[in-house]
Amino acid sequence: MDALKFNLDLKFSIPSEWLLDRARRLVKSEDADIRVVAKAVIDATAVAVETQNMVQNAGEDTEVSLDAYLDHWFGDSIEAAGRLLASKDEDWRLLAETLISQEKAVVASKESVLKEHKRISQLFPNG
Repeated sequence: MDALKFNLDLKFSIPSEWLLDRARRLVKSEDADIRVVAKAVIDATAVAVETQNMVQNAGEDTEVSLDAYLDHWFGDSIEAAGRLLASKDEDWRLLAETLISQEKAVVASKESVLKEHKRISQLFPNG
């Protein structure tokens, strides 16, 4: 039997250095929503970059754990980002849009993994 090929379509949303720099400064904001969203963008970016690098640099026989990326917890930051979308401050809105985009990328990646798991399960119905 040929080697089993995995067909994963992992999505990553990685903001520009400019936006990450802005997020690092906004972590100290007096506004709680800004702090939460800025910290979440920084954290989500770190996990996404690490995972993307692991996947890209993995050899053919290398096991790669996607757990940190697929299980990344956004907590209340998405709700806070939703509130920031109505902000008059363009940087705040951009930060909110970025975080929402990051969450959507993780969700799309999870869906891809689940779809592939189902496909492989059908190839080997008895385990």
